[in-house]
Amino acid sequence: MGLAFLWVFIFFPPATPLRATLISIWIAYTVVWLAYGTRLVSSSLMQVGKELEEAARITGASPSRSTRDVTLPLSRHGLLASWLLVFLMFEREYATGVYLLTAGNELIGPLLVSLSETGAMDQVAALSFINLVIMGVGITLALKFGVKLNG
Repeated sequence: MGLAFLWVFIFFPPATPLRATLISIWIAYTVVWLAYGTRLVSSSLMQVGKELEEAARITGASPSRSTRDVTLPLSRHGLLASWLLVFLMFEREYATGVYLLTAGNELIGPLLVSLSETGAMDQVAALSFINLVIMGVGITLALKFGVKLNG
């Protein structure tokens, strides 16, 4: 997918100015990971019965209010678990970003690949530690908000 987006940003004239910006990386990663996130979130939302939303609507709640007060609280754990899974997969992914890597727009994964090829192992070790800390913070936040890791 990274190579496909590189070709789009090089040969599609309206997208060419976006090539060296963070917008190109954002678009590429959104397209790559949107399918995973959608699949996980949809399975979480399908577990909430429509009858509960209908009951809220019958009692006078607006559609946004019934979503906020009924659907989101009941699917909160599934949504947070989905976010955690996609975050952890995204954090260690490098293949898409390697092709879109430009000076000033580095992501940790592609930068680790680039630095390891140049032999800068001290910088690779430091960035790997930072990556580990970021993943630890993500897991800690997910646990704090109620994601259950086992059963």
